[in-house]
Amino acid sequence: MTSLARKDGFTLIELLITLAVLAIVMTIAVPSFQELIRSNQVNTEANSLVSGLQLARSEAVKRGVEVSLTASGASLAAGYCVHVGGAGVNCTDGNRIRQFEALESSLASAVTRLVFNRMGELDSAAAITVDIAPSSCPSGKVNSVRQIRVGLGGQITVSRGDCP
Repeated sequence: MTSLARKDGFTLIELLITLAVLAIVMTIAVPSFQELIRSNQVNTEANSLVSGLQLARSEAVKRGVEVSLTASGASLAAGYCVHVGGAGVNCTDGNRIRQFEALESSLASAVTRLVFNRMGELDSAAAITVDIAPSSCPSGKVNSVRQIRVGLGGQITVSRGDCP
């Protein structure tokens, strides 16, 4: 009676080759995945700011009064709120429409308040641009920054830009 050896499982060589292939795939995939996460975070934060700007503009038209988007701290990156009233009015419970959380990305703009008049136009001397970039944005990196531009007529546009 001949006994055939039954082979169950994997050999050590097969396991080592599988682990080597897995290690190579992970070294390629993980950095790309991290970049995707950073890009999605910047997109989400840019969309949140655009949402706040559009809310302020639409509320100004709907209510027929000035409505502002005001930074909660020293800049919009610290969080911001939409409230009724222009310059000199802050986000108190009585006039606040909506509060937005702080951004994790870096924000390049000295603007701390944007006021829309009752016609939905920006109450400013010039158009305003706000750049939102990933917290680690190496110089010259292409299409990593989201540039939000608010025109004098209240039009809000979003475009991509390169890291400074």
